[in-house]
Amino acid sequence: MKHIMLAMMFMMSLTSYAQVKQETGKHVILPSSKLLKCVSFDCSQLWQDKPPDANDIYPKQVVVDLLKNDYCPTGVMAHYDKSVSIDVLKAAIDERYGKWAMPEFKTGPVMLWRVESEKFVISVSTVDKQEEERDGLEPGTKTVIYLSFQPTKCGSQ
Repeated sequence: MKHIMLAMMFMMSLTSYAQVKQETGKHVILPSSKLLKCVSFDCSQLWQDKPPDANDIYPKQVVVDLLKNDYCPTGVMAHYDKSVSIDVLKAAIDERYGKWAMPEFKTGPVMLWRVESEKFVISVSTVDKQEEERDGLEPGTKTVIYLSFQPTKCGSQ
């Protein structure tokens, strides 16, 4: 799998994103699930829904996975600062995908949503000491992963 790091300036220039308002008035920005298996400009927006706001919380790093030598993303991983609450990330995902939350993974170290209609899964977890050593991420960093399952040809559902 190849990893492509997307520059934050590029990400900020894309205008579609999802949001959930925290008590502080800030919104968590999640990657767009439409990026998975995307091959056209119409679906290549990194964020979901509405234009950016000054109080938005963006990930500090986004990694896009390309399977084999394919040219379309099959996975997107967003790392959020350790100061971002796991509950705020869960609420942001639940706002759009709550009905797909897997009951056995609604709480705990890893939370999962299996979005059958769009053929992808979302996981949320917190980086621990082992992951810090392996991946070079600060403990407490929150990770949101979108991963397609039952991969089909790029551009198809």
